[in-house]
Amino acid sequence: MSKPVAAAKHRKRFGGFFDWLRNKEDPAFNPIKDIVREYILDTFPVPEGMEVLGVECGEQRRHTLATGARMIDMNRARLGHRLVERGLASVKPGRPIPVLLDYIPVDVLEQIKKDEATDYDLDEVCELFGVHRNIAGRLARAGFLGTRSFEDTGTYRFERDDVWKLKHRLFGTVAMRSLGTDTHLPLFDAARQFRLPIEALIHYCCNETLKLKHPPSSRRLLTDLLVPIDELKRHIEPKRSEGLLHKDAAKTLHVDRKTISELVAAGKLVEKSIHIPYADHSIRYITVESLRAFCADYFSLANLALSVDREPGPYAQYLAARGIRPCVDIASSSRIYKRSDFRRKKD
Repeated sequence: MSKPVAAAKHRKRFGGFFDWLRNKEDPAFNPIKDIVREYILDTFPVPEGMEVLGVECGEQRRHTLATGARMIDMNRARLGHRLVERGLASVKPGRPIPVLLDYIPVDVLEQIKKDEATDYDLDEVCELFGVHRNIAGRLARAGFLGTRSFEDTGTYRFERDDVWKLKHRLFGTVAMRSLGTDTHLPLFDAARQFRLPIEALIHYCCNETLKLKHPPSSRRLLTDLLVPIDELKRHIEPKRSEGLLHKDAAKTLHVDRKTISELVAAGKLVEKSIHIPYADHSIRYITVESLRAFCADYFSLANLALSVDREPGPYAQYLAARGIRPCVDIASSSRIYKRSDFRRKKD
């Protein structure tokens, strides 16, 4: 369908025929004028009181997005998405507000206003977001969706305003090009890979600290959302200048992750954590300062053997023969040696 024209320019649709007909004063043309006038009033957003072919327009029958939003006292973006649901508008890449496919009939606006006075039930919310009932319940418990309980039925209703505010926040950024899995992951895949609750990712998005994207042709479901990996890591991992995750600290010292926890318990490494909203755990990391201090006084058997290109087992026997033994003050599954022991033997 062609793009709608403004109400004041409805004559352009008829060209010179409209002006010719308007100037005809012969009563024989009145039936034709009546047909054309009715078509105009049923097709274009002609304001109440405007004269069309000699007759003043009564109640407005069609509306633009702006006049329709004023009529039912609704935000334009929200009204636009209601019309998308009904196939009367479409979402365009880079446009925050849907574009009308045709002018809005008054009866459609009245139905939307009537629907707006009611709430969504659980099944409707699940359909709107493309999720199972347990995910919708988790979103409500996390405070992203307002609910009202009906004690007589034991069911919950979801406030429409909250549902559409959440959709507007989550689907505010359209991906203008194809995004690969090396830079972006689907929402639920990112949650599994980084061991995060869905609520945490949505929290970051609602706080505008994480921009989730979606393809322009998507159905705007949660499964369509894409999480930028590098951007997410900046929120859940420490800066390299501040610390290393346990797995990275283990690689640096050439020990296993269990040893890192043992060194933290022994007070040889300092551990800090990053709070993850809605999670029952935090992201723990080892500070760079404590790693440097540890490496200045100690090194692991694997690190020692690697430095002299020897196998750890035989090299440990070689060190024992020279009277150099692992530290006894560190209860560790990996053998840790003091640098000072090597300096004394050298002396």
